[in-house]
Parts: sequence; structure tokens; C-alpha cells
Amino acid sequence: MADHGDEFVVTADLPGYQKSDIDVTLRGDHLQIRAESEQESEETDEDDGQYIRKERRHRAVNRSVTFPEDVDEEGISAQYRNGVLTVTLPKMSAEEGDSHHIDIS
Repeated sequence: MADHGDEFVVTADLPGYQKSDIDVTLRGDHLQIRAESEQESEETDEDDGQYIRKERRHRAVNRSVTFPEDVDEEGISAQYRNGVLTVTLPKMSAEEGDSHHIDIS
């Protein structure tokens, strides 16, 4: 997390995930970043079509960031480019207990 005076910027390296695999949520002063994906690979014997190898892989990342100051929930933006998620959160007073889902562009 970086403090740029009037905003916080959170960057998370999430290589190999699709944008649809990532969920970003703000609850009070906590930013929650979750990413989850499943991949399946298989090799078959070309002669009889039977499996030689079949694997299923599940990956999950769960990160939480707590802010020392309140942020403006309506001004939050998130971008996911080249495996890097960047969430920008402008500083401002916010009401306790509110939850706000953040769309990723």
C-alpha cells in the first residue's frame, strides 16, 4: 500500500488470473482482495485415447489491507492489467459498517 497524500494505492501481483477470477471488496477500513482459479490439464495416449495423465489445479489468494484513514467509497477504482491489480482509494470520511463492492476495469 502506498500513501500519495490524497489517496491510497494498493497493488497486488496476481499473474495467471483472469479479471473474472478476482473479487475486490471494501468493508469499513478493510480492503479484501480475493482471487481463485481452477485449471485442468490432461494428456491422452494417441493410440487408444486413454489418460496418461490428468491434473486439476486450484489456486487461491486472499489479501486484506487496513487503512489508517477513511476512504471515499464512491471514488474507488480498480484496474487489472498484465497480471497486476491496482486499486486507488481517495481519502475521505466514511460511515462505519458500510460495505462497498468495487468493479475492476
